[in-house]
Amino acid sequence: MVSEDFPYNNMDSKSERKKSDKKPDVLDTYFSDERIQIPEADTDIFSFRKLWAFTGPGFLMSIAFLDPGNIESDLQAGTIARYKLLWVLLSAISLGLIMQRLAARLGVVSGLHLAEMCHRQFKPFPRILLWIMTEIAIIGSDMQEVIGTAIALYLLTSKAIPMWAGVIITILDTFTFLFLDKYGLRKLELVFGFFIATMALSFGYEYVVAAPSQDEVLKGMFVPWCENCNTRALIQAVGIIGANIQPHNLYLHSALVKSRNIDRKQHGKVKEANMYYFTEAAIALFVSFLINVFVMAVFAHGLFDKSNADVYAICESNNFTQATDEFVKNNATFEADLYKGGLFLGCRYGFAAMIIWAIGILAAGQSSTMTGTYAGQFAMEGFLNLQWPKWKRVLLTRSIAIVPTFFVAFFSEMNQLTGMNDILNVLMSLQLPFAALPLIAFTSNSNIMGDFKNGTILATILSLFVIAINTFLVTQTLMEAVENGVSYSNVLIVAISILAFFYLLFCVYLLIYLAIAMGATSLNNSSFIDQYITGPSMKNLNEKEMDNTSDDQVTRASAQVADLLAILDGDVPVPSMSSQNQSEPPSPAPEIDPIPHENSLLGGLYDDNISHTRREDSPLIISQEDNARTEIPENDSLRRGNRLQGPPIDTYFSDERIQIPDVEDKIFSFRKLWAFTGPGFLMSIAFLDPGNIESDLQAGSIARYKLLWVLLSATVLGLVMQRLSARLGVVTGLHLAEMCYRQFNTVPRILLWIMTEIAIIGSDMQEVIGTAIALYLLTSKMLPIWAGVLITILDTFTFLFLDKYGLRKLELLFGFFITVMALTFGYEYVVSAPPQDEVIKGLFVPWCSNCDRNALLQAVGIIGANIQPHNLYLHSALVKSRDINRREPSKVREANKYFFTEAAIALFISFLINLFVMAVFAYGLFDKTNADVYELCAKHNFTMGTDLFPNNNNTFTADLYNGGIFLGCSFGFAAMIIWAIGILAAGQSSTMTGTYAGQFAMEGFLNLQWPRWKRVLLTRSIAIVPTFFVAFFTSIDKMTDMNDTLNVLMSLQLPFAALPTIAFTSNARIMGEFKNGRFYNFMATVLSLFVITINIYLVSLTVSDIVRDDVPSTRKLIIAFVAIIAMLYVIFCLYLIIYLAIGMGATSLNKISFIAKYIGGPVDRSLGIENTTTECNS
Repeated sequence: MVSEDFPYNNMDSKSERKKSDKKPDVLDTYFSDERIQIPEADTDIFSFRKLWAFTGPGFLMSIAFLDPGNIESDLQAGTIARYKLLWVLLSAISLGLIMQRLAARLGVVSGLHLAEMCHRQFKPFPRILLWIMTEIAIIGSDMQEVIGTAIALYLLTSKAIPMWAGVIITILDTFTFLFLDKYGLRKLELVFGFFIATMALSFGYEYVVAAPSQDEVLKGMFVPWCENCNTRALIQAVGIIGANIQPHNLYLHSALVKSRNIDRKQHGKVKEANMYYFTEAAIALFVSFLINVFVMAVFAHGLFDKSNADVYAICESNNFTQATDEFVKNNATFEADLYKGGLFLGCRYGFAAMIIWAIGILAAGQSSTMTGTYAGQFAMEGFLNLQWPKWKRVLLTRSIAIVPTFFVAFFSEMNQLTGMNDILNVLMSLQLPFAALPLIAFTSNSNIMGDFKNGTILATILSLFVIAINTFLVTQTLMEAVENGVSYSNVLIVAISILAFFYLLFCVYLLIYLAIAMGATSLNNSSFIDQYITGPSMKNLNEKEMDNTSDDQVTRASAQVADLLAILDGDVPVPSMSSQNQSEPPSPAPEIDPIPHENSLLGGLYDDNISHTRREDSPLIISQEDNARTEIPENDSLRRGNRLQGPPIDTYFSDERIQIPDVEDKIFSFRKLWAFTGPGFLMSIAFLDPGNIESDLQAGSIARYKLLWVLLSATVLGLVMQRLSARLGVVTGLHLAEMCYRQFNTVPRILLWIMTEIAIIGSDMQEVIGTAIALYLLTSKMLPIWAGVLITILDTFTFLFLDKYGLRKLELLFGFFITVMALTFGYEYVVSAPPQDEVIKGLFVPWCSNCDRNALLQAVGIIGANIQPHNLYLHSALVKSRDINRREPSKVREANKYFFTEAAIALFISFLINLFVMAVFAYGLFDKTNADVYELCAKHNFTMGTDLFPNNNNTFTADLYNGGIFLGCSFGFAAMIIWAIGILAAGQSSTMTGTYAGQFAMEGFLNLQWPRWKRVLLTRSIAIVPTFFVAFFTSIDKMTDMNDTLNVLMSLQLPFAALPTIAFTSNARIMGEFKNGRFYNFMATVLSLFVITINIYLVSLTVSDIVRDDVPSTRKLIIAFVAIIAMLYVIFCLYLIIYLAIGMGATSLNKISFIAKYIGGPVDRSLGIENTTTECNS
């Protein structure tokens, strides 16, 4: 049992906190300054007086079982399956009670709520993922509350307040908290009691007037079967579970129980608290169960098996015009939702019944808003050790929830909100493992819970149930996406497949963690599991150990924690280089005791392989001369909460540096250029991957030669960005990901890494598609596309074969691939012989007359295909493969010159290859119909073409496969084979460079190094899953849509590499005299703003397309999803733009406290040249 005298629990009042200048390790949770005292009672068995003192947390928790999402789930279950799902409701409430019992016991026994325990037990990355999952659940729940409140206002005002206005009004709930917050905890609990009473009376009234059959209700509760139920009823049953066992509610309850003053040193007091909390929770959930039964039974009695015509007749017979104006008169099954349910009650039982229903929904929405806010606050302060005022927290959550809900409410009809609510209920169930599994793990571990740990059987059953339900949901969603015939089904399959893969991967992680917590410690014998997963390790403090802990020890531990956090937060000033003589060593920071293990008090803040004491040593970089780590003065290495920075893990090639020869020619040496040649050509592969090739051929077939100038501009802009990337690596000795690791705080750094991984996986998917199509062509369709997709995983073992031959041989291999592409695509250009004057005009006339929207989207695709974000990370790392003496400015300047020259040559060659492809298909396929191409194939008796192409007047749609067949029709079978060889070379070469980019990103952002074959195996496996689904379940022409989507994805990801690159290379503290000039800053900034503007335009087009298209209700999910992603995208772009502005000299922005605290700017001193001291000679 963990002691309440632990350093992070020893401050119980505001007055005590004010006495100390030190920061506690954990910010006090709500109610920590207002603990309810538990009275002493005459009996040890049961005391109603004590039960009253403990009453509160359980009823607040029970609100989540009564939110608008639950109410709508109940009425739909009754409408669809009558009383047959009442037993599911009873089971869900019972399971909810078991889970809530575990949550309460965790808070009572350990003195830590679930989020605080996760902060201590999990490493940073899984901890951040758990927090994100919790936030998603809270936002989803809040969206339901927004919908419920808006519908209630719509009903109460007889449609005077439209839905979209009601959605906006709900943001005023924020100020309800400002009003309630000052009245104390007991008054707040009373307000929640009032809301529950309102719902009980409102929905109880409907139950009484409806008078459903009591024997049918009882039978439905206790007969666990659903005879003749369809798939929809099954999904509704799962929705009931998701609506009742909400993940964020577990975080809430574990924190609420801390509001009572319990002496946790006494075993009996802890046992007593567990008993009373369980009793109170059981009573609260029984009340909520009755309310849910009232709703389900009312609509089971009134609406089961009713058609629209039946309900219309009821309303018409009672002259309820508000409903007859709304309902249609046909034989389709009546679809119930919160709004239609209220109108039906008005029709059946009078206007008063409708108003009472609306009042109940309003109470549900308002109360669940408040508890959701508290859950969010506890999650934020626990996971991130961060505390916000409640009104700020609810304002943020509600704003995020309002954006997609407003879109749906404004652009669609009332009945579309039903589909959104169903999806949100399923979302709750999908998020459940990310709260339930950690909770079961902690409460099953004797190190944490002592005598109060769970039994093994209970933990196993709960875990298997949670995973089984969610596996079913994921499978069902995938199958629906595959069976869905709408135009964007491929995009859905890709998105769902990737998400499902990561979802199952994280669930497996948590299951292994749970198994270790339950005693399967033998799993830690696996080095991988021991390094990345482990299990709960908080030491059990028994009463004897607590007695030996003196107040002095507690105070000293708290002081050490506060000192450390003060340094990390920047509260302890560290002298800058400008204030010291360079010959003098920097002033030492305050000494602190060694930092404990990862999983102890401050676990997760530091890497295991980094020194855990603050020393006078400076950060270390790699010396280019002897590959030894060399000390460089750096006084800002402890900054804004970042971890202590140690030396970077050696990147690939660090053990094989290419020597630069000394020559007499000071101006230019081809011998030196040859020594520097390699990184630029490897980088240029990204300009020649299958995504680029397909983008080229589509641009030519859509706009002829009119987009050649866009290709030229994109290549030039790519050269500008690659120059910055290479200069960063040369000047600092750190590649872009390593610099991000040192410059950004944890959350933005992890987000940047995720964005980079998304770009790499998207690029890899294109390479998978290209290789599979090439094999399909080369084998004359004998090897199906889906089999080609699976074969590409063997690329992994190519790396095992190539890895041993050295860097120069590898660069030669890439040169061979580029040569193959130049020859194959050059051959196509020569045999097709497009008019050169048209080609030249397209290159240098920046206009696109009579171009439609497809041409505009294709232009954006060209930019995304050529300026790939992960390529900036790649190039900045590849330049470190040359042995450059960075202590001499002339050597650095020389390296920058030769690397730029090499990059310009490489990109010129890649530009020519792209030009060949675009011109060939511009000449051959522009403005051609299917019939034109069919006749061409028939003329040359090329049966592969006549069997493939339809003979109609639709515009011919070109892709990698169709393009190859067209070349076969036009220039013979050899042209098709040569085309396929070029595509195969593009796919194989870009696979390798993509793998290197991923490796550099992983080792830089995460300070983690994997063998290349493991890295490519993981990346390729993720890429294969969605690609395989598309290839297996759809036709080959659907790959085109997928490739277009991936090209746009590249463009969307570009700001997350470009903006940090510009920020770092524009900053004198990092680059010294090699920082960007004004011209480069201007060019790079314009490029970045242009890309962001284009991306916002793309997102708006996507949303408008979805809104305009008359497709099923799945589009509502996409609207909500796109709206949330777009808002987060813009926010993160703004973050990076502000960071860039500070990096370029706008330091006055740091005078704004919010920006100074959460954004800041580049702070590292120059890592080379002018600040190098004599220590470098050691």
